[in-house]
Amino acid sequence: MKGARWGILLGAILSLINIGASAGEPLCPIREWKDPRQDARCVVLDSLILGGGTVQSGIWYLGASATRDRRGVQLGFIVQWVGPSWAFLSPGETLTFLVDGKEIPLSCTGSDGRRNITDTGAATETTFCGASPETLDQIISAKRVLIEIKGETLTQRAALDTGDLACLRAFHDTAHGAVMVGAK
Repeated sequence: MKGARWGILLGAILSLINIGASAGEPLCPIREWKDPRQDARCVVLDSLILGGGTVQSGIWYLGASATRDRRGVQLGFIVQWVGPSWAFLSPGETLTFLVDGKEIPLSCTGSDGRRNITDTGAATETTFCGASPETLDQIISAKRVLIEIKGETLTQRAALDTGDLACLRAFHDTAHGAVMVGAK
């Protein structure tokens, strides 16, 4: 009997997922958790695949992260490159959003120390780019958002589509409720 109940529950969840996907709403990979040891609350939008431009048969990903702990709130974007060679994401203004024609450069940590080779031989590197709540507000309320990621050897330009912006709005709403309310 337990197996039948589990099957019904799983079927209902999959139906709801399919209803959302068929209604044209994106499935946004948002995770939320609380770490009692660190007294931290975290919300993460896992990577959106960025389209546009041809870049050596690799993939650029964009994610977002909001964490509230004893030190305050940290909000930002996570950029990841997976491809046949390194992009060499430097510290500094690696990520720039063009929001309804206005440039918003973000300062990033660089990928030094965050570079790996996968089992398949692909190069992966990641950088974190800090952002303010106001910057996120500008991005999610924009009509058109372009993004540019500059590495030492590769540059990617892409437009965020309506699904990407919907996922960023969902991230904003989740993070605002879980992490940013009452933040100073």
